[in-house]
Amino acid sequence: MLKKFFTIVIIPRRTSGVKKIHFASIVFGIGAILIVGLIAAWVYMIQDYIKIRNQLVNYESVQQRYQDQLKKLEEFNDRYEDLDIHFENLNGLSYKLRQMTRIRSDRNTESNPENTRRLQQKIEIARTSGILSAIAADSSEIDSELKYEQEIRFDNLVHFFNETPNPYTRIPSVMPVKGYLVNVFGTNSDPFTGEVSPQDGIDIMTRSFLPIIAPADGIAISLETDETYGNLLIVDHGNGFVTRYGHLAKFEVSQGDIVRKGSMIAQAGNTGHTTRPRLHYEVLLHGIPQNPMKYVIE
Repeated sequence: MLKKFFTIVIIPRRTSGVKKIHFASIVFGIGAILIVGLIAAWVYMIQDYIKIRNQLVNYESVQQRYQDQLKKLEEFNDRYEDLDIHFENLNGLSYKLRQMTRIRSDRNTESNPENTRRLQQKIEIARTSGILSAIAADSSEIDSELKYEQEIRFDNLVHFFNETPNPYTRIPSVMPVKGYLVNVFGTNSDPFTGEVSPQDGIDIMTRSFLPIIAPADGIAISLETDETYGNLLIVDHGNGFVTRYGHLAKFEVSQGDIVRKGSMIAQAGNTGHTTRPRLHYEVLLHGIPQNPMKYVIE
């Protein structure tokens, strides 16, 4: 069999001579196997390419569905946050209505002549029984306690301002509370009328009773009740910086207390002229309002 040959005859278009090529049968067999192998490999590569292409299309489809589901999840989370905020607002409005009702009832009670007459009778009884003398003694003790507290506050002031300050800890460089920025520095949208007006600070929407931390070392110089900002805390940081915190639910410091950066100074609330829990935050440098965001680095 090895002596058998295969002959390929080549006939040119112009008859000049026929060419013959002889191949041994083994060579022809090997060539045929190689050609079949190449064709099979080419077919396999085509099929693999088509398979990979289909998988890529399926992957893109799955990825698109994942993105759609993720988007829906984010929308659901936003709706949940909005509902939670609405519940907070309703609770705040309910509290304010109860407070207003109580104040009005107190005023009506005070303006009642019968209550006034009863109060005068009680004062007369107290005068004759010597109770007023005891109250006066208690008042003198309270006055001495207040003087003692004032001395402590004065000592705190002297100690704080005599410290060798670390400039980094005396600059309000952190956000005092976690939440969403709803009013930026320079403008404010009135929550009742929607009217835009100038603003010396920023408003951060947050949850009721969330801790408010000191953004820098300082000393609490004032705890006030303001018509617009409700419970208002003012902290002096001793280097020209003063910070103000409004709409508070509760103070966690007293006047004259030294506060350290990161320590809890109050709780967020819904007091003053607002419809939802938030913190009004101001930064003043030498009495001039500053944008608090430009100092935040943490």
